[in-house]
Amino acid sequence: ARELANRGHRVALTTNATLLASRERADLDSLHQINVSLDGPAFVLDALGRGGSETLDAVIEGLHSVLAKRGEAGPRLRLLAVVSAEGVGQLAGMLDQLDREGVRFDDLLLQHTLFLDRETAGAQTRALGRLAPLDVPIWDSLVAPGGRVDTQALDEEIRRLRGRPEPLPVSPLPAGDDPVAY
Repeated sequence: ARELANRGHRVALTTNATLLASRERADLDSLHQINVSLDGPAFVLDALGRGGSETLDAVIEGLHSVLAKRGEAGPRLRLLAVVSAEGVGQLAGMLDQLDREGVRFDDLLLQHTLFLDRETAGAQTRALGRLAPLDVPIWDSLVAPGGRVDTQALDEEIRRLRGRPEPLPVSPLPAGDDPVAY
């Protein structure tokens, strides 16, 4: 990251933020943006097998650390709020909880899971393994959970979230019978 930043590139880190508290200020200097991927409040994290309140506590600790260490130039903080069947209807509550904890993001992104099934994620992991011999199943976290997202509830939640001060892009845009004008 430092080398890329020294060459004039903008570097972003995508993380669940659980290990950010252990990073030094110098580790943040080369980052333009930190994208924090979060599925929802503690009970949603628990339902998805992502560690529940223990994970959320580590996320909040990591974000407090970054907020205390970052300078005027950043890095920017972006929340990648992962859209899942379990989390729809809970995103606004999660943001309210983070607000109460003193964690504010520079902007938000509602991010749909990228792969539809484990087979596609496994193929991507194998392809990446041929390029770089890593034994990290990073693509597994992008597999769509079993439930189907209620698009009407998602549209209603996006309407509520539009009242927040942060910009709120959605990727990819949901297609429904009567989607919100995004």
